Formats: sequence, structure tokens, C-alpha cells
Amino acid sequence: LHNRRNMRRQSRELCLQILFQIEFAPQIEYAEFLEVFEQSYDQDVIDYADLIINGVKNNKEKLDAIIQGSSQHW
Repeated sequence: LHNRRNMRRQSRELCLQILFQIEFAPQIEYAEFLEVFEQSYDQDVIDYADLIINGVKNNKEKLDAIIQGSSQHW
């Protein structure tokens, strides 16, 4: 159980790093960023990060609307 939690935490951290990068360099496919990290992480971490990133990309408009609704006074 501890290893699975650690793997998911690493995946989420990796996901945030990659989402940040693709926000500022949209011309680069996120798969290229994943490849950069393949040497540093287990394949399970990469695979789960990939799953999360795809979910974010597929739901970007919905997520942006939620964020905008929650941050109107920022």
C-alpha cells in the first residue's frame, strides 16, 4: 500500500511538472516531456502520470471553468 501511494504521489508531481511545461511550451508534445523523465521514474509512475495528463487535456475546458469560478476575486 505504501509503495502504491508513493508511486501515485510521484505520478502527480510529475504530472504537475509536465502540465506546467506544456502550458508555457504548447508546441512541444507532452510525450516528449514524459520521455525526458523516463530515466528517472519507474514505468508505473510514467504510465499513471500519462493517464492523469490525458484526463486533464480531455477535460481542460471543464477544469478551467471550475478554476475560474473558484478564483473570481484573485
